[in-house]
Amino acid sequence: MKNKSIIILKITFFKQLRSLFFFLLFFFGWIGSFYYIFRDVNFFDGSREFLVIVLIFISFLAFITLPALFFHIEYLVRNRKEEYELGNKKIIRRKKGTDIIYNFEDIADIYMYVTPPKYREDFRLWAFDNYHYAKIIMKSGEVLYLTSLLYPSGLEKVFKQYMKGVSYWRERRWFPTTLVNFSHDRKEDDELDSD
Repeated sequence: MKNKSIIILKITFFKQLRSLFFFLLFFFGWIGSFYYIFRDVNFFDGSREFLVIVLIFISFLAFITLPALFFHIEYLVRNRKEEYELGNKKIIRRKKGTDIIYNFEDIADIYMYVTPPKYREDFRLWAFDNYHYAKIIMKSGEVLYLTSLLYPSGLEKVFKQYMKGVSYWRERRWFPTTLVNFSHDRKEDDELDSD
């Protein structure tokens, strides 16, 4: 029987596929439409116009898909071989056979970095719009990163259900990378979300 007061966050193969859904949709959609449009064209006829069209197509495909691959690999490296248990007023981090327990009272701040469409709960335009992460800063100065690969449906759902009473800041970032240490100057449109 599952305990509904806790949740285990861990990267799995199926969670990765779910995270890559929009990437795969964009990638194969563009490849398929390119093939459909140019299926009768001889690729080796030496036409400069066709070469320009191919270069534009490849550039656009790279522009819309490479950031998703970047975030996926970055988040995978960040949370690989880690497991988080949330609930019962604590976070348990499991890594390399060691359990570290953090009580909710030990949390100094939480920042949720999301893309603008996810921030607005709007239509996702880019293949990377579902990638987001939470940066949990402990009073001791230690920082935990929980990425969307741990729970592709949205970390905010997890926080609202299993971290009741813990507030967090929602911040928009076009490229929500964990590699850049964002300043935490509050802006007018930042939201403090609490239950």
